[in-house]
Amino acid sequence: MDRSMPVGRLEGKVALITGAGSGIGASTASLFGVEGAVVLVNDVVAERAEAVARSIRDFGGQAEAAVADGGAGRSVDQMFAAIEE
Repeated sequence: MDRSMPVGRLEGKVALITGAGSGIGASTASLFGVEGAVVLVNDVVAERAEAVARSIRDFGGQAEAAVADGGAGRSVDQMFAAIEE
């Protein structure tokens, strides 16, 4: 990431990014973290979600990994419960 970019446009916001363990989802989660959002990094693979969340934290952002399958109702309920905490 280019550290010369303006940051802070999402300060005070919470973002849940699904499919954030790789590809476009990971890029979106990282950008939201740089912009100041608290990011809940969702993926079905725990290691990928945690790696992206760790990367955001290493850059100085706030992020947590959330393992859930967006197609499974109970997983989604648990994910939203994590946001409310």
